Amino acid sequence: MVLKRNIKIPLLLQRVPTLFSKKTFIPALSAAPDTVLFAAISSIAALGNGPSGGHVGSILTIDSVAFTGVSSQPANLNGDFENWNTDTVYSLNGWYISYPNVTRTRDADSGAYALELTTANTTQNGVQQGQASTGYYPSHCNSCSEKGGHAYVIPASKKDTLRFSYKYAPVAHDTANIYVDFIHNGQSVSVGGGINLWKTNASYKDTAIAFDFGSQSVDTVIINISSSSHNNDTTGSQYASYVGSVLKVDNITFTSQKASLGIDNITATQGIKVYPNPANNQVSVDLTNVFGSLQKLALYDMSGRMISSQSYSGRLRNAVETIDIGNLSSGIYLIEATTGSGKFYQKIVKE
Repeated sequence: MVLKRNIKIPLLLQRVPTLFSKKTFIPALSAAPDTVLFAAISSIAALGNGPSGGHVGSILTIDSVAFTGVSSQPANLNGDFENWNTDTVYSLNGWYISYPNVTRTRDADSGAYALELTTANTTQNGVQQGQASTGYYPSHCNSCSEKGGHAYVIPASKKDTLRFSYKYAPVAHDTANIYVDFIHNGQSVSVGGGINLWKTNASYKDTAIAFDFGSQSVDTVIINISSSSHNNDTTGSQYASYVGSVLKVDNITFTSQKASLGIDNITATQGIKVYPNPANNQVSVDLTNVFGSLQKLALYDMSGRMISSQSYSGRLRNAVETIDIGNLSSGIYLIEATTGSGKFYQKIVKE
């Protein structure tokens, strides 16, 4: 007896490219054009029809875009999509930035890098200022509060100071600004404030903003930095006259609790790497990307108290050093690496 079994063979379907051709324009062109714009979208959601206007996962693939009936294609059309510019995007740890207006610069006050914000005419969004913040506004936000930020503990003195160094090259009568927003239970408190920067500074200038908390309660802090201010200009191109303004910022710290804020990452974008993180017994500190010889490794708790330190003066360092944290209580700590080119920081979590 021969037993027969029904076997289902899957049918593989291949998507065949579809040729789209439209030989005439409707309505007909009223005059001979000198410029052409070509655009494509993958979903009608992009037309402003709201979340229900499209479906997640829709994919539109386009190739071989060309005009018929002409002796040559428009310059720079690149309809076969073969020509690409190579670009490198740097993402600043712990910050939300407006790219390409914000990037790193080697023109630093200390360490390897500083933060550079430029008011520029961008391809995607027109004229806009450079902005960097430790907070963010949610999508579809109408008059809502800024979210995110870093945990903050008010010092026993009820006073604190934000210190930073900066260079500024304003265009026309432009004004940059740095603003600090303190939060309690998700709402801003009145103790926040900032400073406007309007004078040209060709070399780094140390600056401070003082805060007195009084009876206020605070649990979070948000730092906002902008390269321009529209100065009451309410036209559609409010930043157009300030294109070219450049603000460079470095060494942002609160004097009371440097250890608790991630804003020191300005100088640590390509600095030390710490792993594992979280950790139980010890952490490895990778110094491969650090410029200058290592002088000291120190460990701080969230109050800024030094837990341990190791000097490396007079001997060669390894590419990777280790720090013992086995006897520490669970919590967040800060590793500080002092080198010949400045100080670098990285937060760790002890489980």
